Amino acid sequence: MALLAISLAAYAIPQVRNGYWDSDTPQLNSKDESIVCSRASYRDYRAISSLAGDLNLDFSPIPEATADKQRIIDALAAAGPAGNATQVFASYIPTGEVFRTQCAGNTCTRAEIEEPMKACLTQYWNDCVHSLLRYDGQNYCLLEVAEGDE
Repeated sequence: MALLAISLAAYAIPQVRNGYWDSDTPQLNSKDESIVCSRASYRDYRAISSLAGDLNLDFSPIPEATADKQRIIDALAAAGPAGNATQVFASYIPTGEVFRTQCAGNTCTRAEIEEPMKACLTQYWNDCVHSLLRYDGQNYCLLEVAEGDE
């Protein structure tokens, strides 16, 4: 009975959403607008993440500098993620160099998700970040965009 009372009390408390994850601002875009990085973009990724792969990728606060983020976003757009195949991208922060893998199936294995990051780290040892996931023809940016990045 006590559990029922607690459940009813919890249901009666209004649910508050602050809109943080619903916001399209701030955002950074590639020049051709094929890559859009925003909180809402990452929220959309989280909604499909279990369909896309065996390993969920975090919203990356690295790099911190807006110029580094923009360099990565422009390099990703130049790399041309296309098609409906699931693809995972990592980037080398100082140059924006892109490392990618195309998954064998619609859902990536853990090994496939880790492959571009391993390639980047093997070549540079550090300063690598998961930057983008393409799933079902849609790009999902994994770079955190903070106030002041616009």
